[in-house]
Amino acid sequence: MIFQYMGTAASEGIPAMFCQCRLCRTAAKNGGKDIRARSGGIINGKVMIDYSPDIYFHKIRFNLDLGNVEALFFTHSHSDHCAMRQLEFRKLGALCILEENRPPLKVFGNEAVGKMFEEEGFNNAGDSLEFTEMKLYQRYEAGNVAVTPMRATHDLSQTCMIFLIEHKGKRMIYGNDTGYFKDDVFDFLEGKRLDYVSLDCTSGLGKEGNNHMGLVDCVSIKNELIKRNSADNSTTFVITHFAHGGVDVIHEKLERGASKENFLVAYDGMTVNI
Repeated sequence: MIFQYMGTAASEGIPAMFCQCRLCRTAAKNGGKDIRARSGGIINGKVMIDYSPDIYFHKIRFNLDLGNVEALFFTHSHSDHCAMRQLEFRKLGALCILEENRPPLKVFGNEAVGKMFEEEGFNNAGDSLEFTEMKLYQRYEAGNVAVTPMRATHDLSQTCMIFLIEHKGKRMIYGNDTGYFKDDVFDFLEGKRLDYVSLDCTSGLGKEGNNHMGLVDCVSIKNELIKRNSADNSTTFVITHFAHGGVDVIHEKLERGASKENFLVAYDGMTVNI
């Protein structure tokens, strides 16, 4: 399973649009891994996780052929993860001409995402877009990739999701905009060995635990997963989704702190073979 991070920032991006704080000025000066767009990921070039307002930037920056994408899974409906209106450009016609006949892009999400899909009139785009409302702890397949949504503590007005992703015997977790995992998540994962765990670290090297996390929370989750026989020393743990809440989330400083806990730090474009 080839997984690529298309973005690793929270809603404001780094550097943020109008911000003149020390973090943003430093990131702009440093460039490279300190430039972070809004979060998302892509699996094997064909299955996308979230669809941020920076999707066109990602396409150009990482030379992505989005015409090959078969499925799109939304974690929740917040605007930095769900730029629903931009799916207009997947509707077949003058703005989208594909090289060969392809089935509709399969779009998966919660009830709030489904409402947005309907409000944009995409329910009438059956030859181009097809929506499925996801239910927690049910398995959904797109080609040879399976995604199972688990409950995320984030926005209690909707069903926010952490994804268990499986492909050819490999398992990974992708969690953005999550607080500390609830017991039902740990119970569901118990005994399921994970190869790769990517966790929300909006608060940088600190602690949050409510509707986001920091490294302290991520380490606690790692320890619980090991206790539950879901992870071991061969499991790769990664932090992502960074915001100003982390105070000083310059990549080099994050790496210094995370390496002490055997975590990697994701950056835009980072690609891993799981």
